Amino acid sequence: MDRSGVVVIHKNFLNKDFFGNTPMSQVHVTQIEPDIAADMVNMRRLTADSCVSYEDITNQLFWKV
Repeated sequence: MDRSGVVVIHKNFLNKDFFGNTPMSQVHVTQIEPDIAADMVNMRRLTADSCVSYEDITNQLFWKV
């Protein structure tokens, strides 16, 4: 997992149909391992933050490990 919570390697990466249309480079730990992500949030190892996208003036949520 990288610093933003995107999974770098996982056993299910061998099954290309497992992720549907989501590119493997964008699979987040909250999608593939929700129980682990919940534990990380509870331990404050994975935190959500937000920023403003000035391109379309919307709030964007992002994760930090």
